[in-house]
Amino acid sequence: MQQTGPTTATTIGIVQRYNESFNQGDVDGVMAAMTGDCVVETPIPPPDGSRFQGQEAVRALRRDFIQPTSNIEFATEDMFASGDMCLVQWLFTWVGQDGQPGRVRGVDLSKVRDGKSAEKLVYVMG
Repeated sequence: MQQTGPTTATTIGIVQRYNESFNQGDVDGVMAAMTGDCVVETPIPPPDGSRFQGQEAVRALRRDFIQPTSNIEFATEDMFASGDMCLVQWLFTWVGQDGQPGRVRGVDLSKVRDGKSAEKLVYVMG
């Protein structure tokens, strides 16, 4: 059987590039790693979360999420990919505007297309 989508190694590389830009607080880098019609779903507000579609909406989400925090770290604990799909188990830590540290654990389910992240579904624990 011939595979038509990206290889697993390619998918992992694309997701890692996105995560590295996120860790650096580089909104432009994050957006360069995403398709023009990208989709991000977040768990906020509960219980159903929010959906952001397209470069403009996702850029605003990432800018508003990254800028108010400092010392952000998105640490990959485990990663599994198959074809164009990737699952990342992670720990996210930060220092808020009030100087207080925070942390949350979760998983991302990402789909890649054309060498970029096309969809990122974010789920948090607790």
